[in-house]
Amino acid sequence: MTDVGIPVERTAGGVVLGPDGRIVLVSQQGRSWSFPKGHMEPGETVEAAAIREVGEETGLSRFRCRGPLTRYGRSAINGNGEIEPDRLKQVELFLFDTTESELSPADPENPEARWMDPTAATALLSHPVDAAVLSRLLPRIEVLRAGRTRSALANGLSNDVRQVLPDCPAEIIERLAHCLENGLAGIAEETEVSFDKPYGENHVLIVSGDYGLSCAGLDPGTSTSLHFHRHRRELFLVRTGTLTVVKGSETIELGVGHRGESVPGELHSIANRGPCRVEVAEVFSPPLLDDKVRVSDTYDRSLGAVTRFE
Repeated sequence: MTDVGIPVERTAGGVVLGPDGRIVLVSQQGRSWSFPKGHMEPGETVEAAAIREVGEETGLSRFRCRGPLTRYGRSAINGNGEIEPDRLKQVELFLFDTTESELSPADPENPEARWMDPTAATALLSHPVDAAVLSRLLPRIEVLRAGRTRSALANGLSNDVRQVLPDCPAEIIERLAHCLENGLAGIAEETEVSFDKPYGENHVLIVSGDYGLSCAGLDPGTSTSLHFHRHRRELFLVRTGTLTVVKGSETIELGVGHRGESVPGELHSIANRGPCRVEVAEVFSPPLLDDKVRVSDTYDRSLGAVTRFE
């Protein structure tokens, strides 16, 4: 943009993930909507400017910077909410997260801040380039959002688990929260045993005492077999994507942060019918890996009682 002789204004700000996975948009002069961002002050680094602007325009005081997110150029929007083609901006966005939910902008030029679902936020953003950038970032934000949502709900996780497994110890629940926060890529070194499956992968972290803990990744268009367990009761939570659960004649769609369960003797399968990979974390009791009876299978595997390696 600089080769056309038009000055380029550098601005810095961020995408802020809140405690429930929504992001913050701010109103500029009460006439347009944007990411929280603003101009850099003399001697200020880009990251420092982003931190300052996010604090001023949202009123948040306890937030952390997770690193650079994207950089792009676009035309400016003036105080009347109109796009000015002759004013060019370079926008540098960082990723932030916070456990705070109350927004109280301190910048009088940005009188309102609003939590928005990331997908819905694309329709509110005033500049079409901002909307296009956010749309492009949505798959990445969904993964980050899933981890942030589960982390924020860590206190409620105990209640979720103990409704299904009343005596589940705190250390198992803490490990479950860790799995949901970090995903398959973040637990590789902690895995006790891993299985390559036709649907993707399954990693078992704990098989001891009265409980087991595992994490699975399902590729698009795949599913587990239709099966039941003789003794094992399961609770599974969706980390990314949309999980389809089939239980008898019932089909359930579970989104990020939602839970499902199976009880001994109950026919069930799980599937990924979406375009993106699904990650699921599971707690089960008793911690048996040879407790499955396979009833039908898309991949022509053996039916009946199967071992952990089948």
